[in-house]
Amino acid sequence: MTILQKALTVIAPAVLLTSTSHAILINGGFESGLTGWTTSGADSAAATAGAHSGSFAFQGFDNSGFATLSQSFATTTGAVYDFSFFSRIPVIHPGNILRYQFNGGPIVTVPTTTTYTQTIGGFTALGSTSVLNFYFETDPGTSAWLIDDVTVTLASSPVPDGGSSIALLGLAMTAAAGFRRKFGI
Repeated sequence: MTILQKALTVIAPAVLLTSTSHAILINGGFESGLTGWTTSGADSAAATAGAHSGSFAFQGFDNSGFATLSQSFATTTGAVYDFSFFSRIPVIHPGNILRYQFNGGPIVTVPTTTTYTQTIGGFTALGSTSVLNFYFETDPGTSAWLIDDVTVTLASSPVPDGGSSIALLGLAMTAAAGFRRKFGI
């Protein structure tokens, strides 16, 4: 094994630890009610039974246009994030519509299904705070939307700044020097 290979066996675990994904939304499973979320314009919005997982899901309806379920959360400018959630509505009807949007970008319409279906997407953060908006609409007497297990996770980091690169290079050189001394290379 070369000095560089030995150094990489020491450094690689440290690099992996710095790029591990983690959830950044508050209460994406609605197990704490609507804590962390804001609603506006809804005829009804609550955490209720009928969850995809856990005990609760968001349930909301609005019979007079689109209502909003939203959350602001910390992001890193330029970082790429993965996004997913499960949704369903008990009754298929043309007026039952669910959409989502990040940071004022494109509005995406979600397929209308009577069984929980996962929606997967992603976005690039434009600033230190991002906003997720769900827009939901229902026709009178046709049911309510259920949303559950909403996650946003870091997919990849922006290119490291010079200080991070220099620190990793210094760590590699220190490890290589240690191997040279230990093995007399």
